[in-house]
Amino acid sequence: MSHKLTIRGDGIVELAYAGEVPWHGLGTQVEEAMTGEEVREKAHLNWLVDTGPMFGPDGKTTVPGWYCSYRADNNLPLGCGRSKDGSYDYVPWQNHEATEWMESLVKDGRLLFESAGSIYDGRQVFFLARLTEDVEICGEQHRSYLLVNIGHDIATTTKITPTDVRVICRNTLQLALRRDEALVINKIYHRSKMHQKLGEVAEILDVTTESSRRLKVFMEKASKVRANKVFEPVMRSVLNIPLEAYPDLTDDSNPKAIRDKMDRFLEIYAEEQKLNGPNVYSLINAVTGYVDHGLSYQGKIDEDMTPTEKLGVTTAKAERRFTSIERGRAQDLKTNALAIIRTAVPA
Repeated sequence: MSHKLTIRGDGIVELAYAGEVPWHGLGTQVEEAMTGEEVREKAHLNWLVDTGPMFGPDGKTTVPGWYCSYRADNNLPLGCGRSKDGSYDYVPWQNHEATEWMESLVKDGRLLFESAGSIYDGRQVFFLARLTEDVEICGEQHRSYLLVNIGHDIATTTKITPTDVRVICRNTLQLALRRDEALVINKIYHRSKMHQKLGEVAEILDVTTESSRRLKVFMEKASKVRANKVFEPVMRSVLNIPLEAYPDLTDDSNPKAIRDKMDRFLEIYAEEQKLNGPNVYSLINAVTGYVDHGLSYQGKIDEDMTPTEKLGVTTAKAERRFTSIERGRAQDLKTNALAIIRTAVPA
């Protein structure tokens, strides 16, 4: 069963979703998106996670130096970890705490849940929610989704990311996390500073209906302004091609590295033009596409590496990309490009 949804002994499936029935046909279907309380009830996720000593095969003898997390409703072990001086450093983030935190992000609107469920007997739980107000730009419908995937098994970090993938099982959860890997807002480690970190993430997200409306107004204006006046300055800024050193971008004697970067950026912009025309809106999308997915990060995989070593390199590169997009080089590039773009878009 590749969906890996939690199916209890009594046949109850821990999944709820709004809209059409998923491919596996499991879970509880509702007509409209739900509140946090409703989605937990419909998905049967009103259970708690607790921690306690790890027991040996006889179920009575404790294993020194180890503890486990478990479901409080059925005492099912979810994961194990090493204890430090008899204390447990894993801090559970309860399902109800997660939905309450997600709802608290919206200051002037409502966040409704499209789906929620658990996989691997509750070792991971996901919640997918969106703002109730959609934004339409250039005939394209934009929905602000937020995906939270909680690790109750001690080993899995909680991940918070925007996505446009409808999550209804393990497969689509993995698709959402992989597809939007570069957009993951943060990984939350279940340790003593978890709640402090969640507060920082909330500030980064700034999920408000009014911010979506402001974005819509700006993007609609950008779609009506041709990009030719700011195109070269923006491209130079994003690709770091100084005018003094390379005054003519069409010069074939320019270094190959510069020409390759330009080709990649122009390729992305050309695709955006096909969809929306040669306007500033297309240029904004090209900048975002190039910066989020076109930049390279340190880390090389050699053929003689073991699978574990390859995974380590891949994970390290992903972490560097996350940090860069959140508060590093990628964020700076987009900020600088947007400052130039704003000069062309009327206030």
